[in-house]
Amino acid sequence: MLLGKKVKYKGRKYRIIHIYNSGFLEIRDLQQYSYTVELVRRSEIELLGGTE
Repeated sequence: MLLGKKVKYKGRKYRIIHIYNSGFLEIRDLQQYSYTVELVRRSEIELLGGTE
């Protein structure tokens, strides 16, 4: 799991912007130009492969 990696959460694409030791991640929506971030557990996201 790396910073900047693209992931899927609740059917939308996000980018990881912060990884906490506790197992939580901060992610930012890629489909909206928003400064809002989501705090989610690692188990709640799906990694996207390739060069999307």
